[in-house]
Amino acid sequence: MTMGVSIVCYWIVVPFPEDATFLAPEEKALLLARLEADEGSLRDDPISLPRVIKMALDWKIWICVLAYLAAEENASSLVNFQPTILKDLGWRSRSAQEHTIPVYAVAFVLTLSSAWLSDYLRHRYLFTLIGSVLIVIGWSIELAQIPSAGVRYLGMFFVASGAFIMMSIFVVWLCINLSKGVKRSVSMGVLPAFGNCGAFVSGNVFITSEAPKYPTGIGVGLAFAVVAGLAIGEHAGRER
Repeated sequence: MTMGVSIVCYWIVVPFPEDATFLAPEEKALLLARLEADEGSLRDDPISLPRVIKMALDWKIWICVLAYLAAEENASSLVNFQPTILKDLGWRSRSAQEHTIPVYAVAFVLTLSSAWLSDYLRHRYLFTLIGSVLIVIGWSIELAQIPSAGVRYLGMFFVASGAFIMMSIFVVWLCINLSKGVKRSVSMGVLPAFGNCGAFVSGNVFITSEAPKYPTGIGVGLAFAVVAGLAIGEHAGRER
């Protein structure tokens, strides 16, 4: 569906303000002035396959892809592991579905708050690191197999919040560290295309025969959280 819409957008989306027929002359002038102030015009930034390949090999992109993949693996793992905890808490069917809402609601609030604060402070490393730590705490709770299902339910909040905080900030962090134009467009294609492969991993590590403890699935999620932390540390270190 996305590919189909993108084909239509080729003829609908206006590439530059001066080409827009729906803008008044003064509006075009304002947008052009803003573009010029923000790293200049992009009309002299041609697209070619050799350039795209060269840009796609930039280390900044692949470190962020690795960290994003790790966060995506953890976010997707919740889908596989939630039913076990909700069942232990005595929730079934509709009630179980309703009790997944608080997990994602808290993650939603924390993700928006982190996004706003990271932009306000012009600092993103600390927030992504906090996300990694939250995931580690969450999976550590699950891996410890604490008898209380309520405590393990709390662990889901940590995993969800940490994963979504990391994923949202990685996208922005990568964008602002790359020049405008083709390179930024390439990175925004590579990041979700390969980063979302984390869902493939999570779908294969929660082995049915290991239910309800799922040591492999939880261990892999914990390992990916550590990998994400190391990746963002490397990314921040190379920026200095």
